[in-house]
Amino acid sequence: KLDAGIKFGEQFKGTKVPTFEEFLDLVEPEKDLLLNLEIKDYPQVEGDEIAFSTVDKVIAAVEARGMGGRIMFNSFSAQLLEYVNKKYPQYPLHGFFPMYLMSGIRYNPYDFLDYACLFPNQLETGRKVSDGAALCPAEDFEYLHERNVRSCVCFPVDTEENMKAAIDLGVKMFTCNDPENAIKILKKLGYR
Repeated sequence: KLDAGIKFGEQFKGTKVPTFEEFLDLVEPEKDLLLNLEIKDYPQVEGDEIAFSTVDKVIAAVEARGMGGRIMFNSFSAQLLEYVNKKYPQYPLHGFFPMYLMSGIRYNPYDFLDYACLFPNQLETGRKVSDGAALCPAEDFEYLHERNVRSCVCFPVDTEENMKAAIDLGVKMFTCNDPENAIKILKKLGYR
């Protein structure tokens, strides 16, 4: 029922937020598209039953379309990712680094995550993601790689300099707000 378009201009007025089912209908034909689904129901907030039920419903919808091999799950809740890992071990998991970015930690999440998105540790370094120091130190990447966790990064602004530096540190995935620009940069760098 929400109008998701009006804030972008009158020409977008009335653009609706798709349901999850409508989203799956849209992307299902795109066979090469990997979907990184972030679950935003947190056990610590909504309770285990609601959060875990959300995961179960999402997986049921994905599997009903035969799209299971094109999905990974991410969350800022280590507890939720732990649930997916135990009940649905076939799905890749994406968490965050440093560890304090995730809630509900009972076990070291880097023992079961497939990917971790690194953010500069602002508390320790004083760096801001929006300044020139957009990457964590190399030892943070090494910590993950030693545990067979693939590193990824998210920049406020995708620049050739940031993306090249991340690739040099072993990044395997980018999450971004402007995929068209990121793909253009990766093509220029010879990675797509």
